[in-house]
Amino acid sequence: MPHLSPKAELRAAIDRLRRGIPPEEIEARSRAAAEHLLALPPIARPDLSTVALYLPLPGEIRTEAIWEALVGRGVRCVFPRVERGRRVLRFYPLRPGDPVERGPLGVRQPPAIDEVPLVEIEAFVVPGQAFDELGGRLGRGGGYYDATLAEAPHAERIGIGFDEQLLPSVPMLPHDVPLDWVVTSSRALRCQPGRTRSSARGPW
Repeated sequence: MPHLSPKAELRAAIDRLRRGIPPEEIEARSRAAAEHLLALPPIARPDLSTVALYLPLPGEIRTEAIWEALVGRGVRCVFPRVERGRRVLRFYPLRPGDPVERGPLGVRQPPAIDEVPLVEIEAFVVPGQAFDELGGRLGRGGGYYDATLAEAPHAERIGIGFDEQLLPSVPMLPHDVPLDWVVTSSRALRCQPGRTRSSARGPW
C-alpha cells in the first residue's frame, strides 16, 4: 500500500468526517457560519463593493445565505473559474439563479462573461479541508487558491468551514498563503500569521 503524505492523510480524514454530516445539519451550520461571516469588519463595512465566493461541493459550507445577503446590500459577488493549464483562478460575476457550468474538475463555475480583475476583489471567502488559528489552510491539493491569493495581497482572505475542520495545526509549505480570518458555524477567528500559536487568538 502506498504511503500517504501527512496532507493526504488529513484530507482523507476530513472527507470521511464531512460525509457523516447529514444534509439538514449542513444547511443549519451553513446559515450559522453565514451570520458570523457577515458580521466580520471587512464584510460588514458599508462601502464593500466586490467579494469572491465559491459554489460549494457536497459536504462544504453552503454560501447561498452569504450570497443573498451581500447581493441585497448591492455587493457584487464573483465566483472562480478553473481553466486548464492555468493555476490562478479567474473570477466572474453571478447573481442568484444565474446559470452555471461544470468545470474541468467537476466543480460548478460561472460562464466566462465579464471577468472581474483580482485587483477589484476586496475579500475572498474560500473553502478548505482544514484550517488552524494562525490562518493555515489545507486545500484539495491543486494549489489554485494559494496561487490566486498570492496575486491579490490587498484582499482579505477568509476561510470558512465546519468546527471540526478547525485544527490545532495544519501542515503548511512556503508557497501556502495564510488566511486573515477563519469562520465556522460557532465562531469567527482573527488569525495572526507569524505569531506564536499560544498568542494567536484574536478578539473573535
